[in-house]
Amino acid sequence: MQRSTTAALITAIVVLAAIGTAGITLALTEDSAASPAAQLAESDARSITVSAQGQAEAQPDKAVVRLGVEATAPDATTARTQAAENLSNVKQALIDMGIDESDIRTTDYRIYQDRERPMEDEKSAERVFHARHTLQVEVSDVETVGAVIDTAVDAGATDVHNVRFTLADETRQELRNQALTAAMENARTQADTLATSADLSIVGVHDVTTHDYSGPVVRYEATAQGASGGTDISSGPVSVSAQVTVTYNATE
Repeated sequence: MQRSTTAALITAIVVLAAIGTAGITLALTEDSAASPAAQLAESDARSITVSAQGQAEAQPDKAVVRLGVEATAPDATTARTQAAENLSNVKQALIDMGIDESDIRTTDYRIYQDRERPMEDEKSAERVFHARHTLQVEVSDVETVGAVIDTAVDAGATDVHNVRFTLADETRQELRNQALTAAMENARTQADTLATSADLSIVGVHDVTTHDYSGPVVRYEATAQGASGGTDISSGPVSVSAQVTVTYNATE
């Protein structure tokens, strides 16, 4: 009876020992399955950091024209009334040529006074009041920008402040993505070159940072086709650029 009890105890100890050994083996197996990146970080951590720029371009699909409508008169009320009439004529002419009314808006309005002094009698100063509206017109068909300017001037616009060719939101975002892709490709090329020079190999990306991008940038030329001709404005492509800083993991 004593012998049977002793044998049972020995068997239990062996089983517990086997279970403990299995647990240790399992723990070692899980530890050895660490990712290559973790092993690299522990044993041979190296990195390469580069900055690169990418660019993409497309023809503009939107233009913004800023126009001035101004009237002068000896009193503020008359100047205001005349400017309002001229503004109404300009807006209606633009609408008639196909510009949506929501794309025409006043960005500045002011009434101010100055004095004109005849040289022969400086004491007799005549008061002159100016009333000015500044309009912003968004044009979706960039080929019609010259016609928009001519129509506005014929209807009563007194100034053309500037013309800005740009991109619709969707097009701008698409070019932004293309520029980022090009920047990442340029960054990888630089990193591969540096790694080869240092007898290293790129094994992955550790960190990516994007920077403020420039754009859209566009160049254009404006010419007048003679006294009876219209205004012709030719634009170049719109370019968008993006910059990234990338840190790559590397190993020997």
